[in-house]
Amino acid sequence: MRDRDGFKQGLRTFLTGCPDLRITIDELLSEGDMVTKRWTYHATHTGDLSGMPPTNNRITMSGLEPFRLEGGKIVECWLACDNLRLLQQLGVIPAAEQVGA
Repeated sequence: MRDRDGFKQGLRTFLTGCPDLRITIDELLSEGDMVTKRWTYHATHTGDLSGMPPTNNRITMSGLEPFRLEGGKIVECWLACDNLRLLQQLGVIPAAEQVGA
């Protein structure tokens, strides 16, 4: 997601698969021109999600999003989120406790 349109498209894709998405901002920290947001997504996978058929699984995903402001606008942004846990909750990848069981 390099720009606003990319962000909107990514959000639309996620909402297609998880229309009940609820986003919680857990923490917002700033220093100078840098802001870091810690967030949590809660949703139910009830639709197609990037080719994955619905599982009806409840999912929780967390992440950190540091960004840099210039002139009151976000000019740079980095995203770190727990995609492994998301895929485990969707059943695409076995959870660690299931490996070798």
